[in-house]
Amino acid sequence: MQRLTVLTTTYKSARYLQRYFEGVMSLANLGQIQVILIMNAPEPEEAEVAHAYEGRYTALFRLVEVEHRETIGASFNRGFALANTPYISLLDVDDVRVSDSYDRQMATLDANPDADFTYGDFMAINPDGSERGYFSQPEFDRIEFIRYCYASPTQLFRKSMLNKVGGWDEQFRTTGDFEFQARAAMSCKFKKTAGLILYYTYQSFNGSSSKSRLSLVESAAIQLRYGGYDRIATYRYHPYVADARHYRLDQMLSDGKWLPIQRYFPGYRQMMGER
Repeated sequence: MQRLTVLTTTYKSARYLQRYFEGVMSLANLGQIQVILIMNAPEPEEAEVAHAYEGRYTALFRLVEVEHRETIGASFNRGFALANTPYISLLDVDDVRVSDSYDRQMATLDANPDADFTYGDFMAINPDGSERGYFSQPEFDRIEFIRYCYASPTQLFRKSMLNKVGGWDEQFRTTGDFEFQARAAMSCKFKKTAGLILYYTYQSFNGSSSKSRLSLVESAAIQLRYGGYDRIATYRYHPYVADARHYRLDQMLSDGKWLPIQRYFPGYRQMMGER
């Protein structure tokens, strides 16, 4: 019985696809997993590789081809709607999971029915596969997980959690994983899974100052949304506050609809007033 949906979104990812599929095929207990691969404007070589795996492993892979390039948030929200398993995980196409990591993470939530979300340690690697360093993540603390991005890229959560916290905020193009984690941390319990979970491929901005700046603007917007004023005042986000205010801080964009943050965290206004 399938218990977990793994969501991956791609765009111009041909260089990573073969390694991605090989990594998926090395996972333990594949009979419990469904992979939904959302391919944005796939190029012929990407489609060829993906369809070959889908054709051979029809029970495991489901391909969704989007003719145009949509935001990563729109793709994940599309995947959330398609997922029909108790658990969901997000996997970047250039990252590689430890073979038993999904088993261990599902066991964590099985053993902790009061928790909705689990995460763990990861090893950062360069695109060539060489190691950059081990990232040991702290035990869950609600305030700290609103202030800092700890759970990505190892997050696994109950699908039912989406009813509590909503989907991806499609306003955010580079830091949506952090915003999703922070919103979930406001009202849900997290539980860390012990051991190495994933090999995370570190990607620089390749000299793109525009992408780097967008990430800082969005991070500043998240700090404003959740009251991280001390981080803005003392950290590098301060120069980006003016641009961050162009985001709708008290609303999120999901499936083309604007929804109030207060809807998913009734104590939001009180928390912000206290901060």
